[in-house]
Amino acid sequence: MTIYSLIKDFRLSKSLTVRAQAFRFPLRLVKTVKELGGALELRNWRDWPMIYDVPAACQIFGSIVADAAIEGILYNSGLTQKRCLAIFLQNFHNSSSYVELDDSAPSSDVPRRVDSSNFGDFV
Repeated sequence: MTIYSLIKDFRLSKSLTVRAQAFRFPLRLVKTVKELGGALELRNWRDWPMIYDVPAACQIFGSIVADAAIEGILYNSGLTQKRCLAIFLQNFHNSSSYVELDDSAPSSDVPRRVDSSNFGDFV
């Protein structure tokens, strides 16, 4: 199942649309995977939380991913377009996933590997 198959039939209620127009709130529903990617990689993602006092699309998506018990997600930075990795350590419980440094740790206080046996030390 793809993301598109899950979101393609979403609709906004008439009352929500009317309320959004009354407040001049730019309400728009994402309909394609490309639009979803664009909404998640906005350079000015901080504007929505500051102006409208609502979480940004990328924050909501990250919360959904974490709630779905996914251990991490690879994405492009909205600022630099470089690859980034968000890790949800709380989802390492009962998981074979791990994160391990390729090089030595910056100090002896930093473990080289985080997995199901020690993730709780960081959550």
